[in-house]
Amino acid sequence: MISHAGTSTKSDNAKDLLTFKRRNHGRNKNGRGHVKPVRCSNCSRCVPKDKAIKRYTVRPMVELAAVRDITEALVYKDRGQLESSTEICTECLGTSERRPDVLKNDGRYLEYTLPKFYIKIHYCISCAVHAHIVRVRSRVGRRSRAPPPRFRFKDGKKVAPAQVAKPL
Repeated sequence: MISHAGTSTKSDNAKDLLTFKRRNHGRNKNGRGHVKPVRCSNCSRCVPKDKAIKRYTVRPMVELAAVRDITEALVYKDRGQLESSTEICTECLGTSERRPDVLKNDGRYLEYTLPKFYIKIHYCISCAVHAHIVRVRSRVGRRSRAPPPRFRFKDGKKVAPAQVAKPL
């Protein structure tokens, strides 16, 4: 029989030699040992919270097609219209606590803004890649830790931030 005592096996040093794609192993865990899971909004997969792709969306509660119908049926008037003096309570004009629909002292009514949904969406990696929320990057691209460029709108057109700073 051959004794294996004292010989180093390949599995002892294998952990040190393993290659890895990402410096953080695709997580934002840092020194924490365990992170509570969250559910993917698309497929309900359990994903660690630090690994999940998080997006915060703000959407109106009412569809754009129905907004016009609702604004026509509103009791609140547009900002520029004045009501007749019989409908305005003269002692309540200065206080917005008793009449929340009165703006300042001039008797103008506030414009009503429709409520919105504020939703935080979590995606697993598979769903985020499939829905093009995040994209696969090359090896050189994965080394880049800079955030993606943010685009601004100027005159209704998408403009890069470097072009916004330059005077025309």
